[in-house]
Amino acid sequence: MKKSLVSHKGFTLIELLVVIAIIAILAAILFPVFAQAKLAAKKTVDLSNLKQVCLSTFMYSTDFDDVNATIRNDPDQWYTGGTLKTSLTPDTFQTHDLIEQLAPYVKSHGIWASPEDSLIHDTCTGPNTFTSYNKTGGPIDYIPTYNGQLNVIKAPNGTWTPADVPESYGVFGMPWHYNCAYSSSSLACTGSLTSTQVSSPADTIIFAPMFITWSNYTGIIQQRTDQRQFAFSSIIPDFPAIAQCPYCWCSSTDGLSMESFNGQTNWAFADGHAKSMPRTATMDPSWLSNQATAIATFKKNLFEAATPGYN
Repeated sequence: MKKSLVSHKGFTLIELLVVIAIIAILAAILFPVFAQAKLAAKKTVDLSNLKQVCLSTFMYSTDFDDVNATIRNDPDQWYTGGTLKTSLTPDTFQTHDLIEQLAPYVKSHGIWASPEDSLIHDTCTGPNTFTSYNKTGGPIDYIPTYNGQLNVIKAPNGTWTPADVPESYGVFGMPWHYNCAYSSSSLACTGSLTSTQVSSPADTIIFAPMFITWSNYTGIIQQRTDQRQFAFSSIIPDFPAIAQCPYCWCSSTDGLSMESFNGQTNWAFADGHAKSMPRTATMDPSWLSNQATAIATFKKNLFEAATPGYN
């Protein structure tokens, strides 16, 4: 009987190269899709976080007769006669800020952190000895809009007046005893706007996602300078680019960056909704090029809360 011959034929080099080429092409097509899907998931989580932060402000104001939380609540603990204390104890460091006031309604500290933020956040051990001690918590990325028109603070180097911060429109402010103690007696001590003082809630942004290297759960959370930076990347760049923050108190290397998901940024509004739109859609360009005209002619400004017509 003859043995049957079995042929063992392998792949040729050409066949292997073709298969490898096909796999490489598929990978090149799929990897960007995976990256976009991951970015979209982060964007959705971010919107959810902002929505929950908004809801917490509503619950707070409902419990406190329509009064909104303040950016800080106990400044007297770290100010003495208009001068920064040279040393602090854990019990007197930035206690009762907006984050702590809303804590009973938020529950999870992680909600305050944007999933896009990968900055290293310092613990603020700079020349003014602000320190978070052993309770750094996590980053605070959702910055409440500050109403510099109604809130005036006397700094150690002099008194700030409303004219010094004409671009700081917003909802939140300092508590009345902070302003009364450290401001000119001729200026009103207003704190945050009430919910009913917001003229157009659906068109008024109350939280903006800005990443600050010095923002920790027990640290400074507000941005009280030029809030046009929320709208224009020429002032504060889109993440991952970082702009130096010369007025930050913690470190000379502190920086700022604005959230960006493929050119879109998430915003939280006074009526409780959150949505994504370009930064430039929040404010007319004339606010940067000719602010006096923008104010006089009521150009679009979604951060202006109290005066009808801007949004």
